[in-house]
Amino acid sequence: MSWSVSAEPAPDWAVPVLLTVGRATYVAQNFENNCKDLLTSLQLTGQLMGLADAEPYDFGAAIDEIMDDLRDRDFIYLNSALTQLKSQSRGTFTTDGVALLNDALKARNWIAHEGARFDIHAFDPSVAIDCLKDLLPHVRTLAAADDLVAGVKADTEYQSSSQAGGRPLEVGSYELLVERWVFAPVAGLSGAPTTR
Repeated sequence: MSWSVSAEPAPDWAVPVLLTVGRATYVAQNFENNCKDLLTSLQLTGQLMGLADAEPYDFGAAIDEIMDDLRDRDFIYLNSALTQLKSQSRGTFTTDGVALLNDALKARNWIAHEGARFDIHAFDPSVAIDCLKDLLPHVRTLAAADDLVAGVKADTEYQSSSQAGGRPLEVGSYELLVERWVFAPVAGLSGAPTTR
C-alpha cells in the first residue's frame, strides 16, 4: 500500500475508525506509562528505605544519585519494565495478576503492530471492521491490567486506595469506561463491535 496521504479523500468510515485505533493506542501507551511509574515508585521507595538504614549518609547526594538512575526509566521497554515490576513488587501481584500483565504486554504489542492493518482508501470498510473486532479484546485486556497497576500504585503510595481521594470505582467499571470511550467513535458504523 502506498502512503495513505493521496489526492483521493478517505471514505467517511475512515475517520471514526482511525480515531478508535488512535484511542486504543493511547490506552496502550497509558498502560506502559503507568507500569513505568509504578516501577519508579517501588525503586525509589526501596532505595530510600535502604538509605534510612545506613549510617552515616549524605541524604542529598543519595537522592541525586537515585534520581540519576531513575531518569533512564523512559528508555525501558515495556517487557523489561514488567519483568522488573513483577520482581520488585514482592508478591503484590497474584498469579492471575501476573498472567494479566503478560497478556497486557501482548495486547499492547498487537495494538502497536496490528491495530491499523487496513487500507483507509478501500471502498468497503469490512477489513477495518474485522480489525476493530480483533481490537476489542486487546483493549479490554489493557484496561483490566491498567486498572490493576493503578490500584497497586495507589496502595503503594497511599497505603489504601480510599486515601487517594475521590470515591473508588466499582470493580470492572474502569474497564467498561475505557472500552466505551475507545469504541464510541464507531458506535454508529454498521458492523462495528458492540461494547458491553
